[in-house]
Amino acid sequence: MPDEKETTPQRCPLCLETKVVVSSHLIPKRMYDYCRPPGGNPISATTELVIETSRQVQDHLLCVDCEDLLNSGGEMWLLPLLARYEGSFPFYDLLAKLPADSTVDDVSVYLGGRNPEIHVERRPL
Repeated sequence: MPDEKETTPQRCPLCLETKVVVSSHLIPKRMYDYCRPPGGNPISATTELVIETSRQVQDHLLCVDCEDLLNSGGEMWLLPLLARYEGSFPFYDLLAKLPADSTVDDVSVYLGGRNPEIHVERRPL
């Protein structure tokens, strides 16, 4: 039997509509693999406990439409482009195909919307 959170509509904090919310990973599920050290698990910390665990932090937070939007529109595209342990960083390589839009000291700023390979269009919620 589903618990009360799974069936009681509440306000989705992303689209602001009142809908049934689903169990959402507070950190994208694939980020746990990214943060997992060889042979170990990510570290989880609260005010009372610090522990190595394979458990993923979840809560009923977003409606299914917003959960799917973040997953397909962001996580699935970006996560394979994050920096790798061996040194490659595909997202930076994608950004650096164009000159930085601004540089101050040793910090460079790239406007993703100017790069035709990065699709930043806003999808309606």
